Order: sequence, then C-alpha cells, then structure tokens
Amino acid sequence: MMKITIQLEDNKAQALRVKAERYGLNPEQFLTASVEDLIDQPDNDFEEAVLRVLSKNKKFYLRLQAYTTSGSNSLGGE
Repeated sequence: MMKITIQLEDNKAQALRVKAERYGLNPEQFLTASVEDLIDQPDNDFEEAVLRVLSKNKKFYLRLQAYTTSGSNSLGGE
C-alpha cells in the first residue's frame, strides 16, 4: 500500500470536505474512491484526464521541477 500526501489551497480543501461530506465520507475516503474510479476508467478516458490535468497545471509543475533541482526555497509564484 502507498501513502500519498498532497497540498491543497484552503478553498480547494474546503470544497473537498464539502463534497466528501455530501457522500458521507471523510476527505481521505473520498479521494481514495476518486483515484480508484479514475484508475478504473478505460485507458482513453484516463489518458484524456491525465493530459487535461497536466496541461492545466503545466506552469506549476515546471516551477516545482525548478525548485526541486535548484535547492531554492521559493516556488516563485505568480
């Protein structure tokens, strides 16, 4: 089993709590179910979802990559 830690902006964390509660789950259970559902999708749907997420967050991933390779202490937000 793998444990993953993520950081969310406060407004996204609140939205996650609200959605999880709507289904009678805690946020961890909701995310686990969501990831399982995403992984169980047919490959084409999964690939489209991954590409959409990667494209949407491209700038963040590039800043994160620069941060992890430079040893800098700032992600240089916009």
